[in-house]
Amino acid sequence: MAGGRNWLIVDPQVIVDHEADSNVCATFEVEWGYMMVLESGISTYFRPGIGLGSDKLYDWNLEVGLKFVWR
Repeated sequence: MAGGRNWLIVDPQVIVDHEADSNVCATFEVEWGYMMVLESGISTYFRPGIGLGSDKLYDWNLEVGLKFVWR
């Protein structure tokens, strides 16, 4: 995306709890990131998500961060 400076990741997960009578829940998160400085690998990201199912881990979440990627 945009010449390699942006990325988009869709991250669905299904979680099975075998210890609690095989309860099943799921999460769905999407991450959008932006490479601020290509030469040094400094990037930021924004990752919202929701919990799905009757025994969900959480209702919603929001993660914002700064990454250093070394090549």
